[in-house]
Amino acid sequence: MKVVLMLLPVLLTFSLTVLSLASHSEELHGSLYFKKPPTPARAKELLYKFSAQIKSKGGKTVRKGQFTDPKGKVVVKENVSYLNGRIKKYLINHLQLKEKWLISVKNGKVHYTVEKNGKRTTKTEDYKDNFVVGASIMPYLQDKWADLTSGKKIKVRIGVANRQESFGFKILKDGETTIGGAKVIIAKINPSNFIVRQLTDPIYFYIRLKDRQLVQVVGRTIPKIKEGGEWKDLDVKALYTFKK
Repeated sequence: MKVVLMLLPVLLTFSLTVLSLASHSEELHGSLYFKKPPTPARAKELLYKFSAQIKSKGGKTVRKGQFTDPKGKVVVKENVSYLNGRIKKYLINHLQLKEKWLISVKNGKVHYTVEKNGKRTTKTEDYKDNFVVGASIMPYLQDKWADLTSGKKIKVRIGVANRQESFGFKILKDGETTIGGAKVIIAKINPSNFIVRQLTDPIYFYIRLKDRQLVQVVGRTIPKIKEGGEWKDLDVKALYTFKK
């Protein structure tokens, strides 16, 4: 079974790791396209849009975001809370699947809750200092920026909300390129386990070097695509813009 890795929905920029006593608000916007278009004619087809309002004060950051289809219908809502760049709460309301997924961190434990088909299930695991979710990968990489840019391996445990457990991953620099005239570093995110790695495509973060802002992601996303009357996993190329 292919591991479902929910890494895309909440991709943060460098400003979220900068602690300030003054409150400030920011916006993040994204456009999602096929990673591998089924036909050349669909290469530029907009699949979903992402938008988020971000408010920070004194090390605490709260972000509320949503994915919408091209007609403006909301398909996924998310609510994320951080303290000093580390995840505290990560809530996904998946309207396509009619499910809710929650990760919360407190008292040295990671708590998972899933509401599905009228039932509520919970699981708990020990919190590790390198624990992240998709929403907190960028702040974590800011702390490890010297390791990333020098090519050192960064080990993380990524919490997967709908599977109610975390998996080991390694993040490595995979080269540099240019996007929109700006130099970017490519961070490759791959499962640590050999068997899982054979079943799961890597996810790539493209981070602008001059300001360490995330501008593009290639890999699995949370919204699904309907095929044959069923919701299927979707791999995308997501382009992001950030506005203060």
